[in-house]
Amino acid sequence: MRCGRPPTVAVSVAGETVLLLYDESLFVLVNLQWATLLKSPPPTSYSRSVSPHATVGYAVSITACSGKLSAWIFDAASVLRRSVQLNSWPVHNESSYAAEFYAFSHPSFDSCNEALSLAGWRVLQQGFIDVSSMDEPEGSILKEGISSNGCCGDKELMKLFVYTLDEAIAVHLDLDTLVVHPLDELFDVMHFDSVRDEGREARLALLRDGIIAPTYLARRMSGDPTGMTEVDNATERLHASARR
Repeated sequence: MRCGRPPTVAVSVAGETVLLLYDESLFVLVNLQWATLLKSPPPTSYSRSVSPHATVGYAVSITACSGKLSAWIFDAASVLRRSVQLNSWPVHNESSYAAEFYAFSHPSFDSCNEALSLAGWRVLQQGFIDVSSMDEPEGSILKEGISSNGCCGDKELMKLFVYTLDEAIAVHLDLDTLVVHPLDELFDVMHFDSVRDEGREARLALLRDGIIAPTYLARRMSGDPTGMTEVDNATERLHASARR
């Protein structure tokens, strides 16, 4: 999360002024899609499936709520949420995954929690994880090093609450993130089992496009628990061909 208040950017879209309290580079990326959406509202039906494959839980965590942050958190949360919606089912006609939005935040962060709720996020109030009570060996990095690590120390552990969401697929994002394309290629691998044709093709597609590193070596060592031998062999051939 950024510190301080970013500059205000204003733009006129369809006769109305839209204000975004964010940096200019982010605004340019968002507004290209926002302008289209505001001028031409998304249709209510599509020529594809009327229901999504699954719903993805998108989550953010709030580790502090200072005066500066509370002044622009609504804008940041709104922009992030809208960027996800524009690249999810049913707004984006190439996506088959719907989206739900969650914000993990401390109960004492009243102003930030209210802003997040107004921006369309479901606020799940959580206390900070007490590292000192964890059953860790003496001198462990978790107990002795995490408090001074990064911007927020052990407060960052609040992100682990994402594992409590009901959605089978969950994505944790920072508030200064922007989604500019659907993530269906990745979600298909997570949603479809490897024994299904859709699952195998999704895994091969990621490897063919060079999006992920091959994992067949690790599976060989572990006895191929996913049954992906066919995919592994195809992957090995692809990489052998690339080395020639």
